[in-house]
Amino acid sequence: SSSHRTYGFLRLIASIALVAHLIVLADALTSAKGKRAFKYCLALSFLIVAIFLPFYASARGAIVLYVISSIALTYFYNRKIKWIKLVVIFFLLILFFQSMSVLRQSTDLTLRDVITTTSFDISILDRLVLNRNEVELGKTAHIINAVPQTLDLQYGKTIVVWFASFIPRELWSAKPMIHSGPIIGTTLYGNRVSGVPPGLIAELYWNFHIVGLVLGGFLFGWFLKWVDFRYKPQVDGSMDQVVLYVYGPFTVGYLMLSNSIGFGLFNTAIKIVVAMLVIKFIRRG
Repeated sequence: SSSHRTYGFLRLIASIALVAHLIVLADALTSAKGKRAFKYCLALSFLIVAIFLPFYASARGAIVLYVISSIALTYFYNRKIKWIKLVVIFFLLILFFQSMSVLRQSTDLTLRDVITTTSFDISILDRLVLNRNEVELGKTAHIINAVPQTLDLQYGKTIVVWFASFIPRELWSAKPMIHSGPIIGTTLYGNRVSGVPPGLIAELYWNFHIVGLVLGGFLFGWFLKWVDFRYKPQVDGSMDQVVLYVYGPFTVGYLMLSNSIGFGLFNTAIKIVVAMLVIKFIRRG
């Protein structure tokens, strides 16, 4: 039903701004010093546009991933990044992450309230590790312990169902629910609508029990090796190769490990196609 619609096509369209950011940033890194300032400002403006929707939707992980993608592209061109810059960037990201966490608790907070309410101490790191997203240990154990008493073995259903994600719900009103997060959120955590993504480890166990963990781990490692061999740009790689890799395949392992197998594969495939179309459009222009 419409209660679990995620409007992924809108989020995909909005993420094209990240492709623009990466393309302009790559161009700035390879330009003469006198022409870099304007291009850096333009790249920053595209990054701000890209993070607007995740910020509005309180998708903290997406914003962090966008910034990391920008850092990765810079690394592929310079092959080195000063540690002091990385420390400053990640410190600012942690503060931004914590501020968004405070905003999620209430929609009536002002900017002043966020600044005064946000605690900037070692507890900030707790929210990065102890949460229901990513590969959090408590969540993973909670899901595994619920199989098969509360959560029936799926035998690959939560993975195969992603093949139906290419069909719009407007054309197939009876399309099954693609994301398994809402099932876990409502069944195990008592959430009304919001879901809890299983992550690779819990999903493998949920589908194929202990056999899934063993064989799935080997297959996951082999898959990441293939992605690295197929898409990772060489030292002298072109801008198209670097942008395509950073926008798409670069994050597939993270998405599969932290969200779900189908989510990582589906989103990466879509992002590869989108990046290729954008790059082809620019080259023609």
